[in-house]
Amino acid sequence: MSRPVAFLSDYGSVDEFVGVCKGVMLGRAPDLSIIDLTHEIPPHDIRAGALTLVRAVQYLPEGVVVLAVVDPGVGTDR
Repeated sequence: MSRPVAFLSDYGSVDEFVGVCKGVMLGRAPDLSIIDLTHEIPPHDIRAGALTLVRAVQYLPEGVVVLAVVDPGVGTDR
């Protein structure tokens, strides 16, 4: 049995990004349990993402895998 995945991002909920990520995860592990922590982290705000994760992690099941996606460089010339 797969360990649960807690998913946090700055993707928002108005487009397909969260659904695509979850579809890929479930395609690889159909019995996977995905916990959506939030996808409303302010864009590019690593600190807000980290603080959200710190507040939430104590309530997550033991052995959970955390997928946190907040990229401060999206849309730049990096």
